[in-house]
Amino acid sequence: EVHHDEAQRKFWVEVDGFKADMSYHLKEGHLDIRHTLVPEAIGGRGIASMLVKTAYDYARHRGLRPMATCSYAVRWLQGIPNIRAVISDEMAEAERVPCSMQSFYVHRANLLAAALSGFPV
Repeated sequence: EVHHDEAQRKFWVEVDGFKADMSYHLKEGHLDIRHTLVPEAIGGRGIASMLVKTAYDYARHRGLRPMATCSYAVRWLQGIPNIRAVISDEMAEAERVPCSMQSFYVHRANLLAAALSGFPV
């Protein structure tokens, strides 16, 4: 179960005693994912993808546009064809903004599942 801490602007989940989280900023009608952290011990299970999708679903329900500064979130958005999203200026200026994610896993199946589950494309 994904939890949302609106005061801290974070989504988080606990798996096998480890906490994975994703932080975001709200600005100018956008929800900008800034950092994604998944401990290596629980990596490779689609947790980062689940956190990002949950955050962008939250944004969609509030009329906010997806935005990404975190390198993982950028790649996640790029895996969804025709999505109306914004890659932040910070990402556009630098090839890659370091993301605090300890372990990076991209699963095409997770991206496809997100697209098929109603994520706006």
